[in-house]
Amino acid sequence: MNDKEDGLLLQLIDEFRDSRNEIRDFRNEVQQWRLEMTQRVVTTETQMKSIVGNGQKGRMEKLEDLVAEHKEERDKQEKERLKDRWIVIGGSSVVAVLISAIAFVIKEILK
Repeated sequence: MNDKEDGLLLQLIDEFRDSRNEIRDFRNEVQQWRLEMTQRVVTTETQMKSIVGNGQKGRMEKLEDLVAEHKEERDKQEKERLKDRWIVIGGSSVVAVLISAIAFVIKEILK
């Protein structure tokens, strides 16, 4: 071998080492990325279970229950208000009929 070939061979070996180092660095970056993504997924799953529930009532189900209870209470109050309105209307009608009857009787007596 001559000096030129030796120089090329040494240059190829250096490039090969650099490539190996770059590949090693890339593998380390990928490994770090995998660890970070795994941690994020675990955190996200934990937060989801906290919201949705993990075999127990989660915050969403508790919130849905509270909304359903509030709706039932509101419907009950609306029915009571409607009932009270009909009672007032009925009472007012009775009073109006009584006043009309009394007025009619007084009118007949005064004739």
